[in-house]
Amino acid sequence: MINDSGFVDFPSRGNTLSWRGRRRGKIVRFRLDRALATEEWHDLFPVSHVEYLPMIGSDHRPILATLDSKITKSLVPGLVDRIYNCRHEILVWRKNNQPYERQKIAELQQALEEIQEDDNSTQEELIDITNKLKEAYKDEEEYWKQKVDFTGVLEHMSHQVTAQENAVLTRCATKSEVREALFMMHPEKAPGPDSMTALFFQRSWHIIKNDILELVNSFLTMGTFDERLNMTHICLIPKTGRPSRMTELRPISLCNVGYKIISKVLCQRLKVILPRLITETQSTFVPDRLISDNILIAQEMFHDLRTNKSCKVKYMAVKTDMNNAYDRVEWMFMRL
Repeated sequence: MINDSGFVDFPSRGNTLSWRGRRRGKIVRFRLDRALATEEWHDLFPVSHVEYLPMIGSDHRPILATLDSKITKSLVPGLVDRIYNCRHEILVWRKNNQPYERQKIAELQQALEEIQEDDNSTQEELIDITNKLKEAYKDEEEYWKQKVDFTGVLEHMSHQVTAQENAVLTRCATKSEVREALFMMHPEKAPGPDSMTALFFQRSWHIIKNDILELVNSFLTMGTFDERLNMTHICLIPKTGRPSRMTELRPISLCNVGYKIISKVLCQRLKVILPRLITETQSTFVPDRLISDNILIAQEMFHDLRTNKSCKVKYMAVKTDMNNAYDRVEWMFMRL
């Protein structure tokens, strides 16, 4: 009937079985909801589509039609749509398979306590509830590992930067401030993707100073800049004479000069207030502080742990294996 009427279905995304009901005591699902248009209309909006939304408060899925006449170029036709549909289905699956909540864990803990106190309980019951509790803990841990949200934490943190200091950090830059940041750079450092070294900007300062100033202030006022400015070249620096593993290479990013200027302007401003914000226990990468201070403190702490009787009972030391961020870059990622 649809074809006879001259209508064509919209391309769809999501679960197209838009209706769910019962017939003769069994669950039945059908595609009852559609978006239709004529072929001429589809020619005007060639990449339009409909999305089937979650079924909430009704036995029908609402459908959302998106109208677009712009054809996006893609090296692999349909790849973006498949990725979008995959992500959508994963979100739906995750919503329908919520991890163990605190209430569920509390119930399992209570059940375990009751079984342990019941002399008539069997070993099988104890093992079963223990395994369920372990699974709940593991599920909760994996859930929060994948989805960490610091928004709630930040809301309860006190402000360390005053309104006056924040005004200084975010105010528009001056020509002298931008010039100082530019001429702090080594003139012949390796260039970024734009192939321009700092020497070009320094020699041409009298010509391009207004453009550079506008670039910096545009970022300070709007918080964004041209995405091409953020492109980098990754260069691998060997840490040994003949590197054979990724851990023996140190990747560095070669940034564009415009990006470096913005960074240095921000760094020069932050230098004024960072000494007050960084605690005295941070001894690395801070002027007038030495990393050797931490070694001396660690020696004193271990000395107390060995000799002080109270420390042996109340305190403990944990040694962790810390690697630099560039030692965690996957080798396959670098090859691609």
